[in-house]
Order: sequence, then C-alpha cells, then structure tokens
Amino acid sequence: AHSQSFVIAAQECYAADLSSSFYWGGLGKAIDGLSAKMLGKMYTCFTGKEDTRLILDALKGTNSNGAEAAVAYKAFTLDGDGLEDDTEWFLPSSGQMMIMYRYRDQINEMLRAFWSSDSMFLTDKYYWTSTYYDTTNAWTCNLNTGHMNVQNKNTSLLHVRATAEE
Repeated sequence: AHSQSFVIAAQECYAADLSSSFYWGGLGKAIDGLSAKMLGKMYTCFTGKEDTRLILDALKGTNSNGAEAAVAYKAFTLDGDGLEDDTEWFLPSSGQMMIMYRYRDQINEMLRAFWSSDSMFLTDKYYWTSTYYDTTNAWTCNLNTGHMNVQNKNTSLLHVRATAEE
C-alpha cells in the first residue's frame, strides 16, 4: 500500500486495569528529534517506529502514554498461548493510520475471517498517532471516517492500535 508495509495489531491496546484509553503524554515538552508536522505534511509521515522510540526516550518516568501502550502490546503470550510475542510494536504515524483508513474495509474483512467476530474491527474511535503537532497537541485519526484531528496530549484519552514492521 503506497510502498508502505506494516502489521496491524489484532485488537486495541489495553492497560493492566483493562482500560483502553490513553494520554499521548508530554504536554509542553519538546521531543528531541521529533519534528512538528502541520496539515499536509502529516499525510506523508511514515516514521511511526522511529517516532515511538523518540517519544519513549523523552517521556521516561512519566505516566503511562500511548507510545508505551503500543510497545507493550502482545499478540500472544507464553502463559496464555504457549508462545512469546517478541514483535517490536509501535505507535503508528499519521501516514500509516491513513493507510489503515484507506484499506479499513479489507482489513475488517480479514479480521472477521480470522477471528469470526466484529469485536476486533477498526472502529469509529479516535486513535493516537506518533505524529507530533506541537508541544501541546498530537495528530489523531478516526479510522471509520479518515478524519485527522489534533488533540491535546494530556487531556484527551484516546485509543491505541499498535503496528509493527513486517
């Protein structure tokens, strides 16, 4: 898809308390190496893995955030499934989220075929991206409509759908 390939987590990320909403984190903090993407530029941003590393380094020791949730995602576990997931999951960039939106119908068909359930679908919720807007906001995406919006990093509790390189 648009010369980009990545794996999408089968379900949303959940915290230990089973909540599925997270802050992006780092309000007012500039993140070294992460450049702000304004409207237009964010559509061509495909640096989710690199951005996630920069976010994690900059926000070490702060409260749980969307990047931490994405990195902590496990598709399967040794205890539950007999296999350990060693995949390097990350918070997708705005460009990667737009590809998910573009192919959401096909992705949802595949999820239904694999899981025999609609509970894994890409839904009409807003999801965080790794794409930085400014020290107050980050880009989000509604996977049902493709609507991209900036949201406050520390007051908006939004969902996370991890991705990985293939």
